[in-house]
Amino acid sequence: MDRKIQSYVDGRMDAAERAEFEAQLAENPQLKAEVDACLELKEAIRKAGLSASVPNLQPMLADICRAKQPFWRSKTLGWSLAGVACFAIVFSVARSPVVNPSVEVQYASAATIDLVKSPLQNHWHESDPQKAAELVRNSMHCPTPVISLEGMGASLKSAECGSCWMAFDVEYQGAIYTLYGRKESGGLDAGKPEAYGDKTLYWMKDAIGWYCQGGMTYVLKGGSPEGRHAIAKKACKETPKLF
Repeated sequence: MDRKIQSYVDGRMDAAERAEFEAQLAENPQLKAEVDACLELKEAIRKAGLSASVPNLQPMLADICRAKQPFWRSKTLGWSLAGVACFAIVFSVARSPVVNPSVEVQYASAATIDLVKSPLQNHWHESDPQKAAELVRNSMHCPTPVISLEGMGASLKSAECGSCWMAFDVEYQGAIYTLYGRKESGGLDAGKPEAYGDKTLYWMKDAIGWYCQGGMTYVLKGGSPEGRHAIAKKACKETPKLF
């Protein structure tokens, strides 16, 4: 696949590059067809992952947790879990150390959190937080937060939603993070809590989540633990502002 097409589909272009590429799409029907095909393939993979059954890895994880060698050093299991996460789009949290020097968290309880409970309906390459929120709100017909993360050097890359969930892709310090939201409660309680203002952030192996106004649950994935912590502290102040 052409690298420019891949960067566009994955939301890795900055605003100037995206504008230039979309101008090319408007003038080149063949190029637009290739991009549309890539987006359809991405959606098909996601739908296939949602329909696939996820194996119960808890017994295996329990054995590993009892071993002397830390869980994160097991390369074979690491690749297996990465494959499951890629196609099932689930948040798998194992008993393993959470590396973050600013928060005293030793272990996260085993849990599986899946906020993507319906097929992908819409995906937009949109860098304007207000416009992205409007697109999601108009599609889902529900109040939506504006995720601007103003002042921390992060930039919105894209937004997407199903019939019951929303997600925003953000670039921060060269890494991509995804904030998922769904009207749901109780799914984060297995994580390790950290009090932050009027919110409680729940730490997990590869995610941070919190509960918010409107009965919403948010889960932040991607990047590094330090990056997730920085974004979560900013985003949890914006998610209550539904419109």
